[in-house]
Amino acid sequence: MLAQFGVDPGIACAIDIWAYNLAFPHSVSFMRPHVLQVAYDQGLLQTRALMLQRSGYNVTSVLGNAKAIAIPPAVLSSVKLIIIGFSESHTIRSGALHWFKQNHPEIPVIVLKFDGYEKFPEADAVTLSEDPSVWLQAVATWLKPS
Repeated sequence: MLAQFGVDPGIACAIDIWAYNLAFPHSVSFMRPHVLQVAYDQGLLQTRALMLQRSGYNVTSVLGNAKAIAIPPAVLSSVKLIIIGFSESHTIRSGALHWFKQNHPEIPVIVLKFDGYEKFPEADAVTLSEDPSVWLQAVATWLKPS
C-alpha cells in the first residue's frame, strides 16, 4: 500500500509487517523474534529469508546498506538481531556493521563471513556463511530466551 506513494517496496513491506504486528499483538507471528537481514544478492536474500522464516523467525530483509540505514526506527525497535550477509566487499559490510553499532548498539549483529581470514571486531558474532546450519545455530544462540 505504501509503495503506491513512492515508498521503497522493501521499506513499505517492513512497515506493513510492523503495523500488522502492532494491530494484532496476539498473533503467533508477533511472538516470534524479529530478525533483520542485510543482503547484497537478491537470490541469497530470498534464500536466507526463507530459511529464517522456516526456523520460526519474523524476517525483514533489505538489499544493500542504503536500504538498511533507511529502515524506520519504529521497525528497528522490534528487531532482536541483525544479520549481515557475505556477498559484498569487507569494506561495505564493515560499514553496515559500524553504522548499526553506532546507531543501535542494543541490537546484536551477526556477520556472515566469506572466508576464515575476515575479521569483524565490532560484531557480536561472526560465522562462516557456507553452511546454513552453522549460521542458523548462531542465530538461535543469540535469540534463545533468557
